[in-house]
Amino acid sequence: LEQSMRVWLCGGEVVVERQARIGHIFYRPMPSNKASSHRIQINNARAAVPWLDEFLPYFVRAVPEVAELELGPELHRRLQLRTALGCGRFRGFVEKFRRVFEAHNLLEESFSHVRHLGTMLCLEVFFHAVDVPPSLGLAPCQPLNTLQRWNPSRFGRVVSQGGAHCWDTPNRESVQLFNCEWYRENANQGFVFDGNGTKGQGDVPVLGQRQGPRRHGHFRFVGDPDVEKCLGVLDQEQLGLGLETCQEGPFQFF
Repeated sequence: LEQSMRVWLCGGEVVVERQARIGHIFYRPMPSNKASSHRIQINNARAAVPWLDEFLPYFVRAVPEVAELELGPELHRRLQLRTALGCGRFRGFVEKFRRVFEAHNLLEESFSHVRHLGTMLCLEVFFHAVDVPPSLGLAPCQPLNTLQRWNPSRFGRVVSQGGAHCWDTPNRESVQLFNCEWYRENANQGFVFDGNGTKGQGDVPVLGQRQGPRRHGHFRFVGDPDVEKCLGVLDQEQLGLGLETCQEGPFQFF
């Protein structure tokens, strides 16, 4: 893994030898002093620390025990090598493979709460019986609730952090939640956030997100060029969500 990141960030090439045969011989039985109980975590951390830059805190939160582990000698040599080679930032690696990172819900920084301006409630994934797909609804905003965090991907999908589902409109009226289809065209899942409109104050504080005013705007359906509709609250009493002709006003602004 470290070799791959080093090649992408510092230059070079990975050569595949089709005739190569590679094996890994394990000790049987494993000697009691051969490997420590945290060897895998230490090896992962030794690859993460020199290369992940501002993404390193995500790794530490995922594997918190590494903060207390001794990572071994000569780690500073990896940092010196990176400087000597003039390597790029890890964000460049993320941007190059962004579709893959987003497809696996790995970019925590891309997710945030989506608050409806008319009701001041947040969009949430609601799970039902086993044979019933989850649905999209509105609920009181909860800063730590991952079912309320969404990523309006630049690839034309709106994906949930808590369930890895995407918005989907099979009939161009209702908006449902289905498994995201990242690598083939699915017009039913084409949505973008236009981000236009007035600034909003008092947004929900989200851990790991920058605080302050956010832009209000529409969630536009873009899967069908003949349909110009936006997500909105169609039933103000039942808070039912669906698609309707795009217009200005609080019931289509998020």
